[in-house]
Amino acid sequence: MKDKKKDPEYHALSDDEYLYCLKLNSIQINYLYNTNTNERRIIISGCKIERFYKTLENDQYGGRTKEAVNKEAVAVFKEFMETKGLLSRQPEDIYQEYNLICSKEFIAFLRKPGRLYHERLTSSQKIYAYLDDQYFAGEGDTKLEALRACSKNLYIKWMKKQNQPVEHLKNFFSRAPAEPDAMRMAFVDTPKDLAKVRRYIELANYLMIDQEGDQLGPNGKITVIQINTYESPNCFLLDIKVAGDQELVKKDGWIRQMLEDPKKIKFFWGGSSDTANLYASYGIKVASFVDLQLVEYHYRHKLAHLTDGFVEPEVKTHPLGLESAYKYFTDADLLRYKADKGKHKTDHHVWARRPLPDSLLKYASFDVAAMRPLSHLFFKNLELWNWGKIEAAISVSTLSAWPRHRTCFACLQSVELDDFTNRQNKSRGICRECNESAFTDEFFFNQDYVTEWQKEIPKKFHLPDSIIGHDVWKLSCPQKKPKENGFEK
Repeated sequence: MKDKKKDPEYHALSDDEYLYCLKLNSIQINYLYNTNTNERRIIISGCKIERFYKTLENDQYGGRTKEAVNKEAVAVFKEFMETKGLLSRQPEDIYQEYNLICSKEFIAFLRKPGRLYHERLTSSQKIYAYLDDQYFAGEGDTKLEALRACSKNLYIKWMKKQNQPVEHLKNFFSRAPAEPDAMRMAFVDTPKDLAKVRRYIELANYLMIDQEGDQLGPNGKITVIQINTYESPNCFLLDIKVAGDQELVKKDGWIRQMLEDPKKIKFFWGGSSDTANLYASYGIKVASFVDLQLVEYHYRHKLAHLTDGFVEPEVKTHPLGLESAYKYFTDADLLRYKADKGKHKTDHHVWARRPLPDSLLKYASFDVAAMRPLSHLFFKNLELWNWGKIEAAISVSTLSAWPRHRTCFACLQSVELDDFTNRQNKSRGICRECNESAFTDEFFFNQDYVTEWQKEIPKKFHLPDSIIGHDVWKLSCPQKKPKENGFEK
């Protein structure tokens, strides 16, 4: 297995995480327009951040959509983080110097569905959460203000706990798996054989799981479930189509209970469609679900040095498939079992036919066997056994699982997809409640400032009446105002 000296840590945030961080910290965004050079400056301030600006190319008439303001705000905040060298510093140091909450793991922690609880009081909003049986609450006029108050108290406790190792995880994954380059198949297609393998699977607390099916997804049907334990190269292929799915249907079915058991960590690679099918077909919500594909994607800057240059974070910006990840991160001895994959990729009903050829069984076994060495590598290089890291991995994975949730970028809470209108059903949308209540986020700019500039809109520049004065627009038109060094005060 490839293993090189670890590069310095790099706390890279995604654009969504930067935006979440900006709003969580109540960072103010303002624009200045240079009437001499026709340049605009976007300025951030707040917490203990002194005014930091970035010069932008000017747009004619300065019309700003909400998405454009989001991108510009993220760009200047990212430049601030890089300029101040905050990407390689510990969260405690950043919080002490700037009073800024910008930990990638804490953002994931907050965004986990079901983490935050909301209570509407008589004249205010309340957000509360629990950590180690301790109660943390915050109140405010809006849910966002309440969340900010809650998160400040919660963050202090979280920072003290984040680097505490979960001993059973550290003891387990610090050791390389036995026979990492081996793969032994056990095909199970009768209820009797299903009962035999049950005791081997139930004894394990860490399971590698994958599924195959007839057009797998929320509208498909599971036909095969692959399960591999970390300790052994034995791959159990459970033929649900032939042996029956009663252990998934029954509330006390052992496969169902295993998937819903929060004490057992289930590792998937690209598990969104798998969890979608389990939820749509059986109402199963997979607990303690870790999607290793998302772990690699979110920590690519820390893992890229292990890939011999195959993965450059600035070039490869999409999630990796399991086969590619296995090839980049390991010695790739198991890839011989993936040789015959053409039929699987072109015939979407191949997993519904019986008997299954040996080549497909090997193909299915690889998808769980390959996760054994990868999970060891990720745990070792990312220290995923630390509480903050593994909790963040579970949180990010849960956000991608079914039932689907999405973060509202007005109140910063993760709610079910049904709570978004079709128009707002996008990565940075606003939930139905915030949208219907016309929630105005002071993150962008002061409302009086918009009204003042609204009078100066050039006649050629038209805004719909329903938009003017709303927080989705920012106008940076030339104004007759006092100047200082060529820039408006």
